[in-house]
Amino acid sequence: MAWVLQLPTGERRVLRDGQYVLGRDPGCTVPVEDTSVSRQHAVLTIRGAQASIRDLGSSSGTAVGGQRLAAQSEAPIAGSTSVQLGQALLYLTYEAAVVAPQQPPGTYVAPPQPPGAAPAPYGPPPGAGGGPPVFYKNPAVAVVLSFFWAGLGQIYNGQIGKGVAFILAYGFAALLCFVLIGFLLAPVIWIWGMVDAYVSAGAVNRRLWEEQQRRY
Repeated sequence: MAWVLQLPTGERRVLRDGQYVLGRDPGCTVPVEDTSVSRQHAVLTIRGAQASIRDLGSSSGTAVGGQRLAAQSEAPIAGSTSVQLGQALLYLTYEAAVVAPQQPPGTYVAPPQPPGAAPAPYGPPPGAGGGPPVFYKNPAVAVVLSFFWAGLGQIYNGQIGKGVAFILAYGFAALLCFVLIGFLLAPVIWIWGMVDAYVSAGAVNRRLWEEQQRRY
């Protein structure tokens, strides 16, 4: 058995006993590439079957299983759960992992798949609730879509009604560019659409994770 950490990119790392600094800084033990993550956000401690995480005074906060930690506080981790750094969602599981002996520590090798099997979609790692795979939303994709037209990111997140409202509002504001108010309103809706798409993607991912945990 070993602790396995899945990053927002889908990369999975086997964690041996020790301390792991998580943050946006490339020099961290486990770099997390997300603008909402502090340079040195939190430290994860592994001791056999025991694990804990401590917030390092991050600006955007740390949460375990949906419960937010106070700044500079530490919380134990019991079994498989989600770990949120800012808007970045990670998954920590205690499972049987296959590690290639010739690989450096922290390299995870998935169990062999049948010939022709399709790769598993991005979602909770095995042992984190089981059941059919869940497709999570990529906040960066949501922002890029909203960059081209406000509302597209919300539709990508599955928020059809909100997305249509943003599309219509942005289109109306674009038409008003013939008068002064349009030049002021359109950029506000455009920026608001990108920010909302990013935040909503994180909220949708948290909801999907919690629903799968309750269901399985």
